[in-house]
This record gives sequence, structure tokens and C-alpha cells, in this order.
Amino acid sequence: MTNIIALLTALGFFMFYGLTTLVLIPLALLSWALKKVIAGIKWVQESIV
Repeated sequence: MTNIIALLTALGFFMFYGLTTLVLIPLALLSWALKKVIAGIKWVQESIV
């Protein structure tokens, strides 16, 4: 009985870990891309002025 509980706990943990990484990686990429875009816009504005 305890083995089933341990298995379910491990499964839940791995699912939670997998979901967080699946969410965090795109978020990190998005924030990095946004920073690059903002920096690019600022650079363009400075070069125009």
C-alpha cells in the first residue's frame, strides 16, 4: 500500500516538475526575446535621432 502512495507521489512530482519546466523555458525565452526587441527599438530610436 505504501508503495502505491510513494509511486503516486513520485509521479505527481515528476508531472509537476515537467509542467513547470515546460512553462518556464518558453517564459525565459520570451523575456529574453522581449529584452532584445526593446534594446533594438531603443537602438533604432537613438540612431534616427
